[in-house]
Amino acid sequence: MNVDNDLILVCVQRAGYLAGPRLALFVAEWALAEAELGEIGPEEFNEWWRAGSKRTVYRRLAELREAFPEVGPGGTPAALARARAGGETRASARLAGA
Repeated sequence: MNVDNDLILVCVQRAGYLAGPRLALFVAEWALAEAELGEIGPEEFNEWWRAGSKRTVYRRLAELREAFPEVGPGGTPAALARARAGGETRASARLAGA
């Protein structure tokens, strides 16, 4: 899986060196699942990835919402993944908080 370096950088800036790469991977995994299934929620993501614990998915969503409050309380990685897929430098700047 190829995770965009800018996405990793933004996630590290927002979530720190430990949680940032994990968050970037979560966003990339979510994008892959949505590419296959269409719009999904946490339950579908967990089933598709066979991620094991549903609690882990919800913890990752909580990390995402803390690092990127602009996604809102019900936000998913889809918005971030779409911004990165467009390859827009303005989207990168917005996500980085610049």
